[in-house]
Amino acid sequence: MHGRGSWVIAVLVAGLAGCSAAASSSTGTASGATSPGPRASATAVVVPGHDTPEQAADGLIQAEQAGNQRLLCSYAVPSQQANCRGLQIFVTKGHISVVGALTSGDRALVEITGHTCWAGNGCQDSTNPSLGMPTGSLTFTQAYNKALTSDEFSPVPCLKVNGKWYVNFSTG
Repeated sequence: MHGRGSWVIAVLVAGLAGCSAAASSSTGTASGATSPGPRASATAVVVPGHDTPEQAADGLIQAEQAGNQRLLCSYAVPSQQANCRGLQIFVTKGHISVVGALTSGDRALVEITGHTCWAGNGCQDSTNPSLGMPTGSLTFTQAYNKALTSDEFSPVPCLKVNGKWYVNFSTG
């Protein structure tokens, strides 16, 4: 599958191996964000789920790592799940860590770092969790929209739907 930028390739189809979750200790603020939420605390452990954007990203990564496409697609925004089920998942080798997230209303950007390679499709790295995140010149909305179409796998755009967090693969 090749869509939603290469992040979909790198995370959704990559079958990321060796995933671990380490949280950031900093508190996030975003230029242009209406009400950014805090990043995860240093003692937090990310586990798969839908309660936080970090959990949604980690759940998708772990489901992919296990080759469980049905579970993987359950972490996509509900309106995108049918499309997800028709995609091919490729096995990769690497290590990805969920670092933290920055939220603004019902949207979030999840920072991940790591390295992953998949057969016949190359490798991808993310060593700077702040890359692609809002800065003084880049608002939260601009960073979020860029993440939706980026070829980078971090940050991961997430969306809150009916009180649960999901990974957003929409390109517009």
